[in-house]
Amino acid sequence: MSATAIRAFGVFTFVVEAVVLFVLIGPRARMFGPLPNAAIISALVVFIGVSAVGLGLLFLRKWAAVLFSFALIGLPVYMAIDSIRDAPASAYLIILIVAVVLVMPIVIIVRSWRLLSWRGKWFF
Repeated sequence: MSATAIRAFGVFTFVVEAVVLFVLIGPRARMFGPLPNAAIISALVVFIGVSAVGLGLLFLRKWAAVLFSFALIGLPVYMAIDSIRDAPASAYLIILIVAVVLVMPIVIIVRSWRLLSWRGKWFF
């Protein structure tokens, strides 16, 4: 595996972050009224964390790969646990496929672990 795949995960992180930001501040979101201050502050903290992970992946940092992997494991686990009580039985296969697709980038990260470093000249 090459470092290009890890950097592509960093770019993908920024793209997903931009889409979520557009959804939060887009014209359709304003139909429901302004966001409360607590929601704005928590969204800002999440965006700063996601941006740090995206930059870390672009600069090939191990700490960013670990955090990215935790997020890729946490989301399918949450989806699986939440689907036990809410989803119909026919949706379990779709949830399983989504979980497998979300866990696959971890294989690329593990295979490229030698190319990553904990720290460079700067923190990023």
